Amino acid sequence: MLETDIRKLDFGAENTIKIQHVNLDTDLDCVVLISSKDDKLSDLLIHKIVDSLLDKLHPKNVYKDFSNALENINSFISTWGNSQDKIKGLHGIIGIYHKKTFLFSTVGSASCYLFNTHHDIIEVTDKGEKPKNFSFISSGDVADGEYLILSNLRLLEVLSKDDIRDGLSAKNVKRSGENIEQILYHEFEGKNLGLITLHKNVDSIGEKNSVLDKLIYFFYRIFDNRYAKELFGYILHLREKLLKKSQKTRQYIIAGGILVAIFFLYSVLSGFFQIASSTQGTEQAKIKLIEAQNSIIAASENLNNPDMFSLNIESAETKIQELEDKELFLGDISILKDNMSVLQKQFNGIEPFEVTPENTMYNFSTPMDITKIVSVSNKIFVVHPKSITGPILQGEGSENYGFKELAADDYFIDASVNGSDIVLVTHAGKVVNFAKNNFFSYVDVTNQATWEMSPIVESYSSNLYLLSDSKTQILRHKQTGATYDAGVSYLSDADATSIGKIFSIAIDGGIYILKADGTVVKLFREPEYRLENIVLNKLPKNYDFSDEVSSEFAPSIRARADLKYVYMLFKNKVLIFKPSSDRYQDVKSLAYLGQIEGKDANIEDFYVDNDGEIFIAGNLGVYKVEFSVVENKIVLD
Repeated sequence: MLETDIRKLDFGAENTIKIQHVNLDTDLDCVVLISSKDDKLSDLLIHKIVDSLLDKLHPKNVYKDFSNALENINSFISTWGNSQDKIKGLHGIIGIYHKKTFLFSTVGSASCYLFNTHHDIIEVTDKGEKPKNFSFISSGDVADGEYLILSNLRLLEVLSKDDIRDGLSAKNVKRSGENIEQILYHEFEGKNLGLITLHKNVDSIGEKNSVLDKLIYFFYRIFDNRYAKELFGYILHLREKLLKKSQKTRQYIIAGGILVAIFFLYSVLSGFFQIASSTQGTEQAKIKLIEAQNSIIAASENLNNPDMFSLNIESAETKIQELEDKELFLGDISILKDNMSVLQKQFNGIEPFEVTPENTMYNFSTPMDITKIVSVSNKIFVVHPKSITGPILQGEGSENYGFKELAADDYFIDASVNGSDIVLVTHAGKVVNFAKNNFFSYVDVTNQATWEMSPIVESYSSNLYLLSDSKTQILRHKQTGATYDAGVSYLSDADATSIGKIFSIAIDGGIYILKADGTVVKLFREPEYRLENIVLNKLPKNYDFSDEVSSEFAPSIRARADLKYVYMLFKNKVLIFKPSSDRYQDVKSLAYLGQIEGKDANIEDFYVDNDGEIFIAGNLGVYKVEFSVVENKIVLD
């Protein structure tokens, strides 16, 4: 079995480290380490490598399949341009472990070292070469107990062999990785480092011999002690006395001896069956582990078949849960769960963003509840339940404005921008205006007793669009000076009944309507009334509306006339869709491209400044995230 330890060492340098470990099959693992100053290249390349290996690599012909995968990867690298400056600073290694053989290919200054059973440290990468792509495959057998160390630079240029030997002295892959990490932090300053430590475990006893060996050991422990030897001596002494007794006395003594022997035999057999039962349970658990691994492999081969993918993932989860309940093979289970997580994110197109100083626009002094994030005159504002913070400018302070006239039990639940003002709706059904002079005021509606108890507000062409009290009708309020006219129903009665409860609307000329069951329709009023069903294609597995019951905190759809894509806030994730047409009047379907989630910050709301640039509001701050669409998939820049 191959044990793996992965570490990233941050020295504050410009290069980004990406590392991935994927189990492809029984005794078939791959590890990938990429270092580049181009963050976009790092992200795209590691995705391409993992996709290529999952697609092409199979146990029957590993070398040939690996070679074919590298051709695909090198072709991708070449698309970055003819100039070598495009890939300057790219260092990486792709390693494949199959049974006892390790195959690898490197680019740049990446290195691989073997620590063998004689405690020799051997650099197995070519010292004089710094290839511009993954052009060569090297391979060799790894014996039981040996270590492999992979890095994005030549470790022996910064550490001595004695340093590495000291690091690996722990005879435990995790502790060895920790030791080398500590040595590097003391001895090295320079570019950020990636470090992968691989350890080939000593092969376990074969299952055919395991029961026999344990049984032999069991009897050995019974008879190889002072008490057993004294017992045998006593039996021999008793035999001599017994021969001198009468026949009847000898019969009684023999009968008693038989009973003692039966009891002794019962004790021995009970111990044996306990050993056999324990061994059988372990072997059955091994079978479960292999079955779970095979289910994960089958899932990786069916990424384009949602039903088969889900079936195999569920099968793997069931078997893993059974093993966890028995507390068996927990280390192997941890690796399998990591592999499942990678596959599920890949299957659902999930891209996690990390909070960094570079993408942080503003940090709140204390955690804040978020209602909405909006943009007024290209300046970001964050709406809280009782106040507004803004404008948000990176590296600058911001003011927080509260509405003193807001009732103690009332609060803002949604907001939209109308011209240079922010229009807000409250829990009590009020409408509030926040003007560019940072002044709050209640807004009146004419020819209507009160505003609708709407959970949402949208604006388009100076008009407000709210929902009716029943959340089944869209009402347009036309602006007249500082007030708004009474609401005009936009849906026909038949369509309002058919649609049912509405969660959210978005306007790009037509009106997207997100229904409570997660389906979408689009309403047009000009040149004539029509309602179109919008087909949602390639939906991810986690697009599940079964537990979304509150319309106040429901998913929200986002679209504008100046945006190419349609967006959705769903369970603290940003989902991105591509319309079937650039003309809003002709859209018949939305194709799912991917989703963005916060790795260390929840996405409470977001604002799309333009396609490829999203401002995200979390409880701790505001962040700017950039993305690209590559081959109809979302990739963070």
